[in-house]
Amino acid sequence: MDTGNHRMQRFTSGGIFLSAWGAEGNGQSQFTDPIGISIGESQTSVYVLDREVDRLQKLTSVGGFIQMWGSSGSGPGELDSPYGIGIDQSNRQVYLADTGNNRIQKFQSTGAFMSEWGSEGDEDDQFNSPMAVAIDGDNSRVYVADMLNNQIKVFNTVGHFVDKWTVGDQ
Repeated sequence: MDTGNHRMQRFTSGGIFLSAWGAEGNGQSQFTDPIGISIGESQTSVYVLDREVDRLQKLTSVGGFIQMWGSSGSGPGELDSPYGIGIDQSNRQVYLADTGNNRIQKFQSTGAFMSEWGSEGDEDDQFNSPMAVAIDGDNSRVYVADMLNNQIKVFNTVGHFVDKWTVGDQ
């Protein structure tokens, strides 16, 4: 991800440049502030989270446009400054850290909204700027970096709180 140049760059595992795609804008395969990226099912798709325009684009592994979803707002499927993305590889579910709305949203890999959880606060099931999402190898736990609460929170895949770790000075 080359955020300042509004594009993605692709390299081999040895660091050799292969290709670049994207440009500044609001159209297909265009970005204004690409902030999160994740590799999708069978490594044939790439999901790019564009924070400034509150949307997610799904592209082929070489930058071809597949689809996009999301718009500005606070309703189901709407986003406000999303930062983090995690993908459950076995169920092909996409989890977004909807930072401005202090929640996690869950989608099918087709873009269909599934569920959401969280609200603003410091309780176990609340967030204060969730910034990153990761799914464990068993696809059974969702890890959320809750930045301003200085915590990593753990949920099951339907959003029930499981555990948390506080980091830094408290």
